[in-house]
Amino acid sequence: HSSVWVRRLALGTEESHRRMQRALNELWPLTGQLFSAQPGDEILMAAGYWPDFDEMKQSWMSVVMPFLEQGELVVSDLVDGPVDRSEHSGHLNGLLADMQMVARADREAVW
Repeated sequence: HSSVWVRRLALGTEESHRRMQRALNELWPLTGQLFSAQPGDEILMAAGYWPDFDEMKQSWMSVVMPFLEQGELVVSDLVDGPVDRSEHSGHLNGLLADMQMVARADREAVW
């Protein structure tokens, strides 16, 4: 579904392509975080509970890149490196508020 929309917007009008490229420019550098191991992940990988991040990255790139190329969208290389997951953007507050709405509305709710 998302691949159809990427192509549709990227190849639509000049304006839609410009907006897609601008969004990609802003968000693409963050995608490297998907494949950055955290302390302790090596134990989970060795036990077979956690995927190999390099393999997962290659698999993901082999799916994503063709769609971006078809849409004539340009991306930079993914930046690998340490990720501090203790700090979040302001967007997280709104998401958490939405997810906590039911729990706050009914304190007796059992999940």
